[in-house]
Amino acid sequence: MSEILLVRHGQGSFGQGDYDNLSEKGQKQSLILADYLYNYRYNNKQIDAIYSGTLKRQQHTAQILIDYFLSKGIHVPSLQTDSRLNEYDSINIIKTIFPILLDDDPHLDEEIKQIYTDKKAFQRVFEKVMLYWITTKTSFESIESYEDVKKRVNSFVTEIIKNHGRGKNILLVSSGGLIGATVQMVLGFSDETTMQLTWQIVNTSMTHLRYNNKALVLASFNAYPHIELLQDASMKTYR
Repeated sequence: MSEILLVRHGQGSFGQGDYDNLSEKGQKQSLILADYLYNYRYNNKQIDAIYSGTLKRQQHTAQILIDYFLSKGIHVPSLQTDSRLNEYDSINIIKTIFPILLDDDPHLDEEIKQIYTDKKAFQRVFEKVMLYWITTKTSFESIESYEDVKKRVNSFVTEIIKNHGRGKNILLVSSGGLIGATVQMVLGFSDETTMQLTWQIVNTSMTHLRYNNKALVLASFNAYPHIELLQDASMKTYR
């Protein structure tokens, strides 16, 4: 069977202006992952294609992996980017939907003031907004619907399988939301279950898919042995 390894990008720069830049920790996570992949996953098989979204944090993570392999004298393909792997715009979703939730729960006003300084406050607001986003029947011109997110994930994965065929090893660098939607595509979870699953995805974790001309299956989800081996809890991050 062919294999697709879905990697979540390294930690972004949460609360530091432009989240789309990898933090110093995010760069270190990516380098540790590169070393792990070199020693334990791709030590006896080639990578046939590498893709990422067009977001900076996704491309930077992918390039760290590529540069590490090249530094070891291992040939890897050039990075290909595709916007279908981009994360949904959660900040714009929050800005659009939060005022609606605030009308029903004025206490949320205190939470929103702390989202860039308090990660727990951000998570509480984020969860409320995301669950509303995936369950509402209302369409918003300013934000992508979750149904459209699922359609572009399905389109990309289907295209990858068709174009690459049998016996291939494909590496994808994307984001938590898109990894969750891919798992949903395979296992048929509800939107609510998928969103709750997505919140557990660790930076630079690996989700492993296998496919042939009959099926696409999930082999593993949200694995991060490269982080666990460090025995440093601060290196396990979710943003």
